[in-house]
Amino acid sequence: MRITYQNKYKPFIYCLSSGFFTMCSFPNVCCDFTIWLSFIPLIYIVLTNKTKYSFIYGFISGFVCNILSLFWIVQPLNLYLGIFKASILSLLLWIYVSLYWGVWSFFVKLFSKIVTYNINFIICCSCLWVLLEYIRTYLFTGFPLILIGYSQFKFLSIIQIVEFTGIYGISFIIIFFNFCCYFLLTTNKKINLSIKDILYYKLQYVYISLILFFFIFIIGKVRIHKFSKNFGDDSLKVVIIQPNIEQYKKLDINYINDILLNLERHVNKIAQTKYDLVVWPETAIPACIPQNKAVFKYIRNIMRKTKCCNIIGTVYNNIYGEQSNAIVVIRETSSFLLHKKKHLIPFGEYIPLSFTFLTKVFMPLNQLENFIKGTDVNILKYKNINLGTLICSENFFPEIASQFVMNGARILTNHANDAWFNNTAVLYQHFIMNVFRAVENRKVVMISSNSGISGLIDITGKIIISTINGKSTAISCSVMQNHFKTFYTLHGDIFIKMCFVFVLLMYILYNPYI
Repeated sequence: MRITYQNKYKPFIYCLSSGFFTMCSFPNVCCDFTIWLSFIPLIYIVLTNKTKYSFIYGFISGFVCNILSLFWIVQPLNLYLGIFKASILSLLLWIYVSLYWGVWSFFVKLFSKIVTYNINFIICCSCLWVLLEYIRTYLFTGFPLILIGYSQFKFLSIIQIVEFTGIYGISFIIIFFNFCCYFLLTTNKKINLSIKDILYYKLQYVYISLILFFFIFIIGKVRIHKFSKNFGDDSLKVVIIQPNIEQYKKLDINYINDILLNLERHVNKIAQTKYDLVVWPETAIPACIPQNKAVFKYIRNIMRKTKCCNIIGTVYNNIYGEQSNAIVVIRETSSFLLHKKKHLIPFGEYIPLSFTFLTKVFMPLNQLENFIKGTDVNILKYKNINLGTLICSENFFPEIASQFVMNGARILTNHANDAWFNNTAVLYQHFIMNVFRAVENRKVVMISSNSGISGLIDITGKIIISTINGKSTAISCSVMQNHFKTFYTLHGDIFIKMCFVFVLLMYILYNPYI
């Protein structure tokens, strides 16, 4: 009975451990190394059990990882929808993102039946994972939080390859290494081998792993050396503002004067020093412009004191009364430059299928009514400054940052308002995405968040400075602009296309029915 009991629950224990240790690699637990081994239990239980269970095992692992990593989603939903609706909607999200783990596990088991356990099988399984991550990034408007590659944001020598592969290259390496370790620790039961052959069979995975890591490490060191802190065309003296205005005040017109005074206090402090650029967070202006002429005039007047370029978030009203989440450059004159957010957050900034019951369910979340998304990637230029402005979740999507750079941006900014989430893991999950946008495009990224984490990331992905959540502060720094365009900027996700071709090729070559 004891053996039966152990065998019955053993798969679930393995699945739980894979999900748990994968979660541990993300902020704010930050046991970064665990993800390099965390998939081994799941791989073992999928490959050694029947196909009909493989999806379930993957789904369980994914659900554990996602519910622990994304538990923060309950808080903002609860604030506006109540705990019952918040719990149901959070559960649906966790189930959705966990489906990708289940699908991957199912296809790993299928391929194990037609592809010999060799390097081709490992590459194929790694390609399958990144293809599913890519689909998750864009399907249903996209939800690319906690892609496994983001867990490695601290390891600068490893993440330099995203200049060529994007974030998906890191995810590929993680899965690849987990499979190598799995085959090192287990014996291939598909074929009978002598002890000598088994030793050779196992050592090949050691060699493959060491060669791969050595190659990536050398590339990383070479690229870090090339893109030193002095790399660039010209230097700017910048100040990044974190006002730390409570979210309930931003949604209440009675606090407009308080917010304006907060902004003016920051202006008065930084006006004592000569800067080239002041970076403000998303929706820092507490009114719609240019509709609210009084607030717009007040903002222009106080920002003239800085005698430099001010880039600030606002809600923009066009002549038709349509609203957009926007970033503007305030000029000395009454005119301004404008970029409208291109990728909106569903249910928060607009309600998809608004003619259905979804309007009634999600309207409390849609505090600012439906925004109109921008259609162009506008570079904001001021004298010699060329800015690519990522508004809040736009930094989730690598192609938006690359479009800015292709259009002439020499420096990137990310403007956010994470006051919705208090001190939860999403603050860190959101912030670290900027590390990879910096490396992918070799552009400095300046992050200004109303509350959350603001900071500066250099072109090697190093976090130069970051703020503490919940603190009103300003950080000054010098940054370099540059015209450099990376392979990823120019060619996009060609690595994903290569992965797709490889999987398709393996399926054609090994499938006995073709």
